[in-house]
Amino acid sequence: MRQSDQDTFLQHVRQALGREAPPSTSRLAAPDKACPKAPSRNHEQKLDLVKQLQAAGRDLQIKVLTCPDREAALKNIASIVDATVPGDQAGPTVAAWNHPLINALDLGPRLKQQGWSFFQTELHTGSGPRDWKQQKAALRKRIIASSIGLTSVEFCLADTATLVMPAKANQARSVSLVPSTHIALIHLDQLLLDLQELFAVLRQTSGEQARGLNRPYMNLISGPSKTADIEMTMVYGVHGPRSLYLLVLDQESP
Repeated sequence: MRQSDQDTFLQHVRQALGREAPPSTSRLAAPDKACPKAPSRNHEQKLDLVKQLQAAGRDLQIKVLTCPDREAALKNIASIVDATVPGDQAGPTVAAWNHPLINALDLGPRLKQQGWSFFQTELHTGSGPRDWKQQKAALRKRIIASSIGLTSVEFCLADTATLVMPAKANQARSVSLVPSTHIALIHLDQLLLDLQELFAVLRQTSGEQARGLNRPYMNLISGPSKTADIEMTMVYGVHGPRSLYLLVLDQESP
């Protein structure tokens, strides 16, 4: 849609709603300059983003937990596991991404003590097409049979508590979409303010990170699965996770 067509369409919508056009702003006219300070926030400013994230999360039924170190993250995950009751179709299993933040926690032994199993969504490359399909089918079954999905994110938007998750190898989308409980482990440095800041950062990104973000699609997740289709009553967990936990790690990256 051309900009002129978009402006005309939005003007018609505003007229129908009886609203006036918002004042023009250079922030919208120059998205590339939307977040010149994003990569250089100090620690106090990052903690302010955490407060915004917690406020946004409350309205969306998202539980935001701060973790000063990895041990605190481990304890929070252990508490969530203890409070999770496996469903009829899913057992006491945690499906997790192969991701540096998650790998640094060494969760397997800790979860085994709690009577839970743990596996990571890693596919072995170099095999033929048939074996690759078999691996994916087997992985899909394991994820469906899991009660908790543990992921990280590429970024997290504080103003809407939105997880930004591009498609990447060994980071199956289904881990965040299928198990009844989703835990996202986030580093403080992965917090951004909003969508406009995200797009500005994506434009400014280069090198290996840019190649990792240059994917056909990107998931944006704001809260657990919910619907109000029936009698306008909000129900959680119908089409995906009924619980979402964001664990914000305030420690040097691994």
